[in-house]
Amino acid sequence: MRLLLLRSTMVFLLATFCGCGGVTITDVPTDEPAEQSTPDNGSGVTTPECLEDLDCDDDLFCNGQETCDDGTCVAGPSRCPSAFCDEATRRCVECISDSNCDDGLFCNGLEACVDGACEVGIVPCADLFCDEVTDACFECSSDFDCDNGLFCDGTEGCIDGVCIPGAAPCVGSLCDETLRTCVECITDSNCDDRVFCNGAEWCLLGVCLAGFLPCPGIGCDEAAGSCVIEPPPIVVETFIVANDGQFLGVISDNSFDPDSIANSFGTYGNPFSSLSIWNEFGTYGSNFSLLSPWNNFTTTPPLIFEGDVFFAYLTTNTFRTPRIDPNDFAILVGRPEEVRP
Repeated sequence: MRLLLLRSTMVFLLATFCGCGGVTITDVPTDEPAEQSTPDNGSGVTTPECLEDLDCDDDLFCNGQETCDDGTCVAGPSRCPSAFCDEATRRCVECISDSNCDDGLFCNGLEACVDGACEVGIVPCADLFCDEVTDACFECSSDFDCDNGLFCDGTEGCIDGVCIPGAAPCVGSLCDETLRTCVECITDSNCDDRVFCNGAEWCLLGVCLAGFLPCPGIGCDEAAGSCVIEPPPIVVETFIVANDGQFLGVISDNSFDPDSIANSFGTYGNPFSSLSIWNEFGTYGSNFSLLSPWNNFTTTPPLIFEGDVFFAYLTTNTFRTPRIDPNDFAILVGRPEEVRP
């Protein structure tokens, strides 16, 4: 083949520069079959299509590397037989446009082509169910899908792909989510009847229990919301009580005893005290008071007790017996200054 090309070239040059008319390439004897050639300028002389691979290069990447085979250009194999070819970047890629990435599915989102690579799409039904047949998002496919796991808001249901809230199970009572049942109470405050004296009620496993009495053995003041501590009874051998029940002091000559009528500074011995029989202007010491020992006509004078036993009336009324005259009594307890004419 190389020999044929060399002969043809020599004949062409000889005919052109030497003026040897009548000589054509067909006049050259050859022992080899004629190769495909290209006419040149109408001279009748044919030349091969290529001498080397570079002569065949069309400068395109995607259709492969052309080669020269016996003077003929042969197309090269595809650069990207199993991928897309990007002529602009001269490389094989996964995709050129978004459509190359589309897998035809709705529920996994619309894929996109980014710099020659397919990227997954954004899921269209985030936190919802997806129907590939209808290409639609929906909230549920069964009642189970709507169950929020809570007891107290009822059993949810699914209707036409939409969750419907359930009916509250404990109408008119309390609902305990922990116990998953209707109950009388959840906290102690649910049991409080706002009564102090019967104790603070409390809640145990949904049932109200009565409280413990706050003032066992002593008085309870509901209005004040507190226990009433009664003063201990005065233990005396002899004492005076007014006819209306008012305690008027201990009969004693102890001038330091705060309850003694002999104590001129005490509640019952002070002549200025409203509870003293020595107060001439008081309810229990006036000559005109029916509760006073100094009223000569009273039928309700003070009483003297020895322990729990009635002993005598303390009065100037001689018709009330047994009696002790208050003037004699004043001298007896060491209060002679209290004697009245």
